[in-house]
Amino acid sequence: MWRWLWIGLGAAACKPVPEVRYEPGPEVTLISVVALVDGALRGATPWTPTDQPLPFLIDDEARHLVVGLDGASIGDPDLQASLRGERPIEARGCDPSLPTPTFVGELIDGRVSATELVPPRLSTAGWQVRCPPQTPELRIDAPTFCLSQACRPVLSPNGACRYQVDLSGCGLGKPELRVDPRGQICVGLDSERFACEARGSGQTCLDGPSCPIHLDPFTPEEPPPFDRAVVTVGPPEEGTFSNYVNSSRYFQRGNIRDLVRIGDRVVVVRNPEIQPGSACEHERPPNVLYLFNADTLSLTGTVAAERCLNHLAQHAAEILGVYYDRGWFLGRFDEAGQKLGQVPLDADEFPPSQYDVVDLVPFPEGGRLAVVFGASENSAEDGGVLVLELGSFRLLHSLRLPARLRPAFAHRAGNAELAISAAEQQRVAWIDLGTGTVAQEVVVRNEFLPDATLMSSLVLGDRIYTPGHENLYEVDRSGMVERRLFHDPEQLLFALSPWPKDPTRVLVVAVGAVALSGLRPSSGVWFDTRTDRFEPGRWHLADRPVSAIEVDEQQRVWLLIREQAELVRLTPR
Repeated sequence: MWRWLWIGLGAAACKPVPEVRYEPGPEVTLISVVALVDGALRGATPWTPTDQPLPFLIDDEARHLVVGLDGASIGDPDLQASLRGERPIEARGCDPSLPTPTFVGELIDGRVSATELVPPRLSTAGWQVRCPPQTPELRIDAPTFCLSQACRPVLSPNGACRYQVDLSGCGLGKPELRVDPRGQICVGLDSERFACEARGSGQTCLDGPSCPIHLDPFTPEEPPPFDRAVVTVGPPEEGTFSNYVNSSRYFQRGNIRDLVRIGDRVVVVRNPEIQPGSACEHERPPNVLYLFNADTLSLTGTVAAERCLNHLAQHAAEILGVYYDRGWFLGRFDEAGQKLGQVPLDADEFPPSQYDVVDLVPFPEGGRLAVVFGASENSAEDGGVLVLELGSFRLLHSLRLPARLRPAFAHRAGNAELAISAAEQQRVAWIDLGTGTVAQEVVVRNEFLPDATLMSSLVLGDRIYTPGHENLYEVDRSGMVERRLFHDPEQLLFALSPWPKDPTRVLVVAVGAVALSGLRPSSGVWFDTRTDRFEPGRWHLADRPVSAIEVDEQQRVWLLIREQAELVRLTPR
């Protein structure tokens, strides 16, 4: 239905007042007519509700646009009311901008027609000095910049709605930060040479000295979103593994080998004497299974287990584990750790002097079990996958992987595919368990840190998330790779876990890039898969790097800290 816009002709008031037909849509609440000359704003009428007459002075040298704003884009009703009667002005640099007009039409001879003209960014005098109703305490953890490196700003107040940001560490001087009435932030960079562009970070920046970016407020006093409980698993290991924390091989080191959640227990396997890099074929004392009550964390018992028993998995009421004893075997244990039997594995091509068991991945819905082998620390060999039938444990497929796909981590990807990460080669691949073949292979490029190793990965839907030092990479089946820059150069992204209470969030484990007093604490940070951004906040997880993560059916996250022989339980609040 046509709505009516009344225009008075000011100095030409002796002429009849034309009636201008236009239909901006019911959502438009405020309207203005702006005059443009060579794309620049020369004049404008005050913002007026669409049901009221709108006076306007004719400018024969200008082109006239009718622009409309809708209430939803403005937000707060008080903000909408404050704009009435204010005259639009052109926003420059970091001037707070009004929302993009919902309606734009060109006024020609008393008619409003469709147009390709775009008005400049608009503001008002009142909009530029009006702060958000609740301005946050802008203590900045660090921004997600569209830069090749992360850097840490230093913030200080510089007037109403304004702050000075010291970005000297980024080579960008000390620009001013401005907060608009809706809480959006802009930093005016004072380097004319600087041109900011999106590099897979999910941000859109403008070329030139003004670059709108997002800065996240950081409130370290905020309580963690979980309750944390800790119990030790035997004595801590001697020494430290700090020299290996930058490599995926850290996850294959140490006496504390793996954990599995089954029934009302958490079971952790530990070898009391074996040292990193030692081969399994030499005589060693038996491993020990530590059994903890999952609710109370009390130790309910210890059971001697096969020596060199490494990775564990749970299937039905059984614990599965792989070990070497003059040949590779799949061991079956009950919930109390008692051995039920063993199945020989046809894996003579993977001698323990050159290969490690990377992971043991059951697929209950698909009736498959994947046993994944990768080259050990002292070997430059490749790797492979044995695909067994769950229940009978009959060998279905034996796949030898090329050296470029030497696996370091393995994960379920649906009911019939295994996702592997070739960390040293910076590749990920999907393996079809039905055919025992590589279905898809993607190269994850790290143009800024070419020697950086990818770390523990996570599969969510059709995407693989894998950290690589200061970056988080999202890789999908089409081969698309998105790079998400982490906001703290003093931390290395290390491991990932789904957050069971909120499937859109990923718990990212970050460790100190530099060891302080021999310690590399682990912190937990959020990554939001909806916005593809890291969220503000960081919470302490452990004094050393996390080496294994498990999520149980009660939405609890379990962490192993090998260097301190600790089992950590995070219970979401």
